[in-house]
Amino acid sequence: MDDKRLFHEILRITHTQYEFKNPLQDPREALKQEYIKLKGEIMLGNDNPEIVKELKT
Repeated sequence: MDDKRLFHEILRITHTQYEFKNPLQDPREALKQEYIKLKGEIMLGNDNPEIVKELKT
């Protein structure tokens, strides 16, 4: 487990993430958004080999 994810989990468990003015972003959210973007490009017919390779990794 990397440090950012561990820190996020500790804050979530202790409910201290609400004490910050700017909410902390879940590190998995960026990966999820990138996956959705790549999946959408494939569904629209963009079968660029680089996009397919990135989606599989």
